[in-house]
This record gives sequence, C-alpha cells and structure tokens, in this order.
Amino acid sequence: MQRDPKLSQYDTIIIDEAHERSLNIDFLLGYLTALLPQRRDLKLIITSATIDSVKFQEHFAHALHEKVPVIEVSGRTFPVQVVYEPLGTAPALMREVPGFATGARPGDADYDELASAIAESDADHSRRRGNADYADDGITDMPTAVARACAELVIHSSHERGPRDILVFASGER
Repeated sequence: MQRDPKLSQYDTIIIDEAHERSLNIDFLLGYLTALLPQRRDLKLIITSATIDSVKFQEHFAHALHEKVPVIEVSGRTFPVQVVYEPLGTAPALMREVPGFATGARPGDADYDELASAIAESDADHSRRRGNADYADDGITDMPTAVARACAELVIHSSHERGPRDILVFASGER
C-alpha cells in the first residue's frame, strides 16, 4: 500500500470473515472506502455469514454515490445454544473435566495436579489484580477463556451424549 496506494496491480479485493472486526479488517475497509471512488474498476467482495449486509451496502453506496449489489448465498444453518458460565465457577470446572490435557481421570495424581495448578494460577492472577473477592473469576485473556469454555462444554456434553470432540479455531491475529 505504501508503494502502490491505489492498489493498481489488483482488480479484486476479497475480505473474508469481515464480521471478526480486527484492526486489519477495519483499517482495510476504511482505506477501501476512500479508494473505491478513485478506482471505479476495483471490485470489492466482503464475505461473512453474520454481518449486517444492509449497513455495509449503505456505507459503500454512500461512498460511491451509487447503488452497490449484495449477493446472498443461502446455506445450511445449525442450531446454536448460548450458555453463560456462572461467575466464580471456572477453576472448579477444570477438576471435573474427564482426561483434561493429560488423559488422566479425576483422582489421578497428574489430573489433580493440573487442575490445582490452573485454579491456583487463576486465583494468584486475580489477587494481583486486586480482585481477591472474585479470585475464581480471573479470566483476562483469550486462551484462558477458551479453555474454560471448553471445560464447561466437556462437562455438560459428556454426561448427555458420551465422549465427543471439540474443535477450537482461533486466529493468530492479535
């Protein structure tokens, strides 16, 4: 962009998963909003399963002073259930997860040691931040939050349906 601010070597830009709202995506959308009126030949494709397409359509129509198309591709949807974890319960969950990280079971030395280390780390972190009353609620980073969510999911789903896999897709972007 510094060497070619008009992106003249490109005829199409595709922004995938635009709803993720990263700094890079937001910057690129802002940059393209300013560039598109100068580059009428440049095509912009924005993909997202959950984005508000009307807002994006209105935004770019305003920038270009003309209508812009929206193409919707229907697909299969699957039911999603949103479950909120009660405050103060997370570290205890780690003790209940069958085979968490090591394949050990509750009562095994490796399993109990891992669960205790996680709980202790969370409590220490919360105390350092001045949240001694909520020492079990020390979620301040994404990896911890994801681990906790997976732990709760394993506990609740393994009782109902037996063992299952959990796939976590996390972008490397920070």
